[in-house]
Amino acid sequence: SAQRKGARVPGGGDGGMGGEASDSDEDMPLAAVLQKAPAAVKAERENSDTDDDIPLVAVAAKVKAQGKLGAAPPAANGSGKASAAARPPRAAPGDYDSEDDIPLAQRMDITVKSRPQKPPKASPKQPDKKRKRSAEKDARGKAKKNRKPASSPKPAKGNGKNEKHMWETLQHQGVLFPEEYRPHGVKMLYDGEPVDLTPDEEEVATFYAAMYKTDYLDHCWGIRKDPTTGQDIGKRRFKENFWADFRDVLGKKHIIKDLNKCDFGPIHEHVEKQSELRRTMDKEAKLKLKQEKEKLEQPFKIALVDGKPQQVGNFRVEPPGLFRGRGEHPKMGRLKKRIMPEDITINIGAEAVIPKCPMPGHDWGRVICDKTVTWLAGWKDTINGKDHKYVWLAANSDIKGNADREKYDKARKLKGANIQKVRKLYNSNMKKDDRFHQQLGVAAYLIDQLALRAGGEKDTDEEADTVGCCTLKAGNVELAKRTNAMIREQMTEEERAKEAHMKKNLEKQEGEDVPDDEQEHYVLDLNFLGKDSIEYKQTNIKIPKLVWSCLKRFKDGKASEDPLFDRITIANVNEHFNSIFPGLTAKVFRTYNASITLQEQLYGDYKVSPDLPKEKKKSNYDLANMKVAILCNHQRAVSKTHSQTIGKLEDRISLTRKLLQQSKREAKLLKDDKLVKWEGMEDNKRKPTLEQLKKRVESRSKMLEKLELNRNTKEALKEVALGTSKINYMDPRITIAWCKRTETPVQVVFNKALLTKFIWAMDVDPSYEF
Repeated sequence: SAQRKGARVPGGGDGGMGGEASDSDEDMPLAAVLQKAPAAVKAERENSDTDDDIPLVAVAAKVKAQGKLGAAPPAANGSGKASAAARPPRAAPGDYDSEDDIPLAQRMDITVKSRPQKPPKASPKQPDKKRKRSAEKDARGKAKKNRKPASSPKPAKGNGKNEKHMWETLQHQGVLFPEEYRPHGVKMLYDGEPVDLTPDEEEVATFYAAMYKTDYLDHCWGIRKDPTTGQDIGKRRFKENFWADFRDVLGKKHIIKDLNKCDFGPIHEHVEKQSELRRTMDKEAKLKLKQEKEKLEQPFKIALVDGKPQQVGNFRVEPPGLFRGRGEHPKMGRLKKRIMPEDITINIGAEAVIPKCPMPGHDWGRVICDKTVTWLAGWKDTINGKDHKYVWLAANSDIKGNADREKYDKARKLKGANIQKVRKLYNSNMKKDDRFHQQLGVAAYLIDQLALRAGGEKDTDEEADTVGCCTLKAGNVELAKRTNAMIREQMTEEERAKEAHMKKNLEKQEGEDVPDDEQEHYVLDLNFLGKDSIEYKQTNIKIPKLVWSCLKRFKDGKASEDPLFDRITIANVNEHFNSIFPGLTAKVFRTYNASITLQEQLYGDYKVSPDLPKEKKKSNYDLANMKVAILCNHQRAVSKTHSQTIGKLEDRISLTRKLLQQSKREAKLLKDDKLVKWEGMEDNKRKPTLEQLKKRVESRSKMLEKLELNRNTKEALKEVALGTSKINYMDPRITIAWCKRTETPVQVVFNKALLTKFIWAMDVDPSYEF
């Protein structure tokens, strides 16, 4: 086995401090393990088959005994030389008087040298130049001779100096890699002629061919415009980005030079046939595949955290493919390269056995022990270089559950005196003379009242040009004074009907002389691209004159692309919030507003009694949830099957209504002793009794009510995403307490995944209030 170098080991503060003899290294204080003589390590080493069978502390002890502790991580290219770019130089433990004098950040950073790679086998010369060129490519991650060492994932949430330990011992099996690509040999066409492709080239071409029927290509391989409308066919940016990366894979000397001459049709047909074969596979074959998949995944599903089994969430490494992104992402269509072991950092307990790398000739980029974070593995995103992907524990793990509880409890602290303090403070700031405090006050108002995300700086070459509250541009904001009549003119029919319904329950304010239609309001229109490229578009938002006047001052004299808030940053806003109580940030307001809105709706407009049908309770809960989703701008595209679904419901409603009317008519005729023809008579069914007809009328009335309720709810929710607020923003204890009060099974409103995620909240008292 290759030796591991460059290891850093945490100090012995977590180990036992007694002077009793230990039977094994695992029972010894960590500092004592590090004092072991090289001979002891060697003896232990001889009893083990590979480095992977030795706990990380023993590997590190051996490295230290050899005088190599503190070396920089080596390159993952088999050269054995450490890369200066891999990590900044650090002082070695020998520079300190004792192990305990080493800074915590150094003691917590264990980097382990990757195994040197075996040199690639020499392959016989091939007359095909494309085959030779393929060996020099890195599209599938096979040629690693010039590969740079993996960079460690950036600090995750919860990481940093003086952070508490999230765990003391951690053992897991690493990550599951996707299967290697299997070439199918189907040729694409270029200018009408078949073209041979290397496996690397064929894999990328297959990614593109599989997208033929999607909105990205829209049944067109090339970059073309519709001759009728003049609009691009498919998404131009997706095709341009794909072509740029595909051209790099092909190389400059390849025969393929123009995407508009490419025809991926034969490959697309092959992909479709394979999909059809999988769909039509018999049950036995499907069951066998399922069992094989479960067997492969089983070792990765569980981690031992402080000795307790915990389910792992996303243990699979993302497979290569074409990046799609959300909305109009500038990098849509780019090639997501295959992640290799050298790209991955493993986070594991110091005394745990390092997971074996499943790829011969490869090894993990880094192995660390950081107890202040809860991710198990991480790697840099191949598309957005600033982002990192992580493997986390599952949502039902103890660590995740505790984090959720703390999040909702922190938001709950805003209720009452603290939220009043926030509002008093931002109103006071808006009245000050200096622009900094005015902008601070308006930003706080928008975050509180409209549940806007705070926003952050964006690199528009790397990410979509999305904005939040603090990064709003002057062009995202429109200010006006409008009367009720003017506002009503801009409403949709649905909005007008809602207003008319609400107006019936409103009393005219005493002393109000201005006619309703002529009453004027200060209004704000917001239109911008929010998180995940979801459009935020709200018009006629009624705001106080003070806020309106401040926004007008911020906007006057600015071009549409100029920042609206040019004196403050998100850091200023969070510092301002943190002065109210520690830990309060802009993010907490979304959780607070979502939770308080749900509670107000469930016990206000959508209040239900325990004796109502389950379907009615579910509908009212969904409508209350809808209010939260609208507040948080959680949208979704209308399903392509929505019209079909509504059409089927309308047919069932029409048929049920017809049968109900027939049953009512039969009951009346029978009561008058005039019933001579009844439902089912042609099938030799007996004449129904009056009691049977009454039950039939009652049953069909309930069915009609249920169908109409279902139709109306689906129509109301067609553009609203309810799941995001349920998962991330609404305190689950509100929902569970409501279920207990209304005698509604929790399964009616929470699916299996949410029931598992929020198991910590199940024992909440029915009287719970956020």
